[in-house]
Amino acid sequence: MRKGITPILSVVLLLMMTIAVFGITYTWITDSSGDIQSSAEENIAGTKVKMSAQVNIVSVYRDSTSGNLALTLRNTGSYAYSNSGSSNNPYNIVVTLDDQPASISSTKDYSTGSSVTGDFKKGDTINIVTATAFPTNSGVHKIKVNMPNGISDEYTCSVIGSSGICD
Repeated sequence: MRKGITPILSVVLLLMMTIAVFGITYTWITDSSGDIQSSAEENIAGTKVKMSAQVNIVSVYRDSTSGNLALTLRNTGSYAYSNSGSSNNPYNIVVTLDDQPASISSTKDYSTGSSVTGDFKKGDTINIVTATAFPTNSGVHKIKVNMPNGISDEYTCSVIGSSGICD
């Protein structure tokens, strides 16, 4: 009789181990798919933000007070840039002139001329004055604005003599 019990116990133990392995595998797959799904949702949300963000350089000119490079920037997207930087550069914008950084000396509201206080929302326009001299040599110059979320705009400017006019 003892010889008949051993094969039955072996089969029962094998079945229990098989069920345990399937249970562990099911739990692992379920947890992994949840992590993958939440990661994909975060990536999609980030992509939607980038797709809704758009800024345009409206004009580039010589600032009449300082003689430095200045530009007018409009938010044409639906993304609002938060006012979280310094008082000179509240939206953490990076401006380059011919691929060289141009630090920002002031950012003002286009319509009021006063320092900006709120977020840079859809339809808002700001004036940015840099600490970089306006190019005096004739020729083509590239001005680029990089926003903190990776959105950028580029403006090609042909300086007409030393007039401070970009065409």
